[in-house]
Amino acid sequence: MKILILSQYFPPDVTAAAYRISETAMILKDKGHEVVVITSTPHKGGQETLNESVFSKDELIRVPVKPLSGQGVKAYLDQYLGFAFKALWRALRLQKHFNYDVVWVTSPPLFIVIASLSLQVLARRPTVLDIRDIWPESAVGIGKVRRGSLMEKIGKLLELVAYRYSSALTCVSKPMKEYIENMTARKVDVVYNGVAMDHTDPMRSSAHSDYQGSVFCYSGNLGYAQGLESLVKAFAEALKNPIMEGARLDIIGTGVLEGKLRQQVESLGLADSIRFYGVKPKAEAMVIMARSSVLLISLVDSDAFEMTVPSKVFDCMSIGRPIIGGIRGEGAKILAECRANIVVSPEDVDALCDAFVRMRLEWVERSECVKENVKIVKDRYTRKVSVEVLEAALAAVN
Repeated sequence: MKILILSQYFPPDVTAAAYRISETAMILKDKGHEVVVITSTPHKGGQETLNESVFSKDELIRVPVKPLSGQGVKAYLDQYLGFAFKALWRALRLQKHFNYDVVWVTSPPLFIVIASLSLQVLARRPTVLDIRDIWPESAVGIGKVRRGSLMEKIGKLLELVAYRYSSALTCVSKPMKEYIENMTARKVDVVYNGVAMDHTDPMRSSAHSDYQGSVFCYSGNLGYAQGLESLVKAFAEALKNPIMEGARLDIIGTGVLEGKLRQQVESLGLADSIRFYGVKPKAEAMVIMARSSVLLISLVDSDAFEMTVPSKVFDCMSIGRPIIGGIRGEGAKILAECRANIVVSPEDVDALCDAFVRMRLEWVERSECVKENVKIVKDRYTRKVSVEVLEAALAAVN
């Protein structure tokens, strides 16, 4: 097949969406498909460099996006709408040289739907819409969009149109599939945020932790959706327990709340116990995580996030460390399959505090079970398995 992919995020952007698209595109190429990606110029604060020799200049097309000039709705709209229309224009021009068979378009941002549906009409090609988060509900859940506002109403309308008129849809979890199927007659397939095979390397997953249950590590976006203020507060409470003497929390990543989190740590007097690494290339972050004792996954308590499975669930499980997960939904169920992990309700400070203490006390016993985490990922949640599902979904509409 000749496959066109539209995604606002792509390495060197350090986001789950960027890795989802780049790794998927590479596997599709390896399987013999012709793939072209239209994406934006890097704008998500990454240090990582992509080996772009994997993609020729004709296979990876970047369009400029307007940098965020603030955190208001207008700033985001300028960027999201700008990319949607520029990507559409490039996709229409591209058809003269690369007569693609099918288009795979990934959202959020939700406004990429404008490009997706327009291509169905103007280019007369089937478009499969990939849903990673339910929008605008996710934006409402983290307070970026007000409930009942004009923005929410426009988003709901755009969401409904997207579900009903796309050729088919893919999403990242079973609950999300059920939600979408209640709004459309189109076929919906679950393409999990699996891990690339090198992330399930036995040498990495069996690497010895440098610390005996004393170093807890969070790696990811420091944004509104992650519930990190509750995580920091819970860790501060846990440190009052004598069993936590010498414990440390490492935070890898950056985001809009980094400054606020640093201020919180300073106000709690925990500068010696909580370390900020800043943003790191994914491979380097994975090594730091592997040297830690316990990995952390956190989200805010929102019905919209209950429908997703965070990509870091699979990344953390592939490393082979005990995990504390403050999440709900299918992601929580997957984590609970392994006896090494502890799952609690999102943003429940008391439960998270208890989980820190329990994990320190039970670290040796739980570490003996971590191979279950690695096996679950290898058997069911590799990127290769996910691409096979996607490949069938694209072929079905072609």
